[in-house]
Amino acid sequence: DHFRQRILLAMFHVWTHFADIHHIQYWTVYGTLVCYVQRRGLLPHDLDIGVLILVQNTENLIPFSDAYFSSSQGINFVAPNARFIHRELHLHIDIWPIYDYHPNQLRSTTKIIKTLTEYSRSYEWIPSPIEWTFPSKKCVFSEAFNTTDTPCINGTWAKI
Repeated sequence: DHFRQRILLAMFHVWTHFADIHHIQYWTVYGTLVCYVQRRGLLPHDLDIGVLILVQNTENLIPFSDAYFSSSQGINFVAPNARFIHRELHLHIDIWPIYDYHPNQLRSTTKIIKTLTEYSRSYEWIPSPIEWTFPSKKCVFSEAFNTTDTPCINGTWAKI
């Protein structure tokens, strides 16, 4: 369904513009990422695009929600996620907050493991090693190799 894909990509363009203006770092995830790696685009039947943002950036979404939408339209916050919705077609961008630490990990320990942790729909913490985020390495299963021009330098992503 090319019409649906065009609408989703237009919505994603609006999201990336908003994220750029507010300096929000984001990652495409889940089915969106898989489809772009495997098919170089969206699935024809997709109704959403999945995005992760650092939890400290969610504060940038609240004024946007309060200024432009009621709780029944546009952007809503559902424990603890946000959704950017096309009002007529009900297509959406799911915005998932991610933490740059594991909440159950002691901060005073000397062996801190760098993780990105999300809170799942079943209310469980799901950590993943920070190395699983770009810059990527060769994929274990498909042997695909993806690179980026944004390396991690001292725990911060830097454009080269």
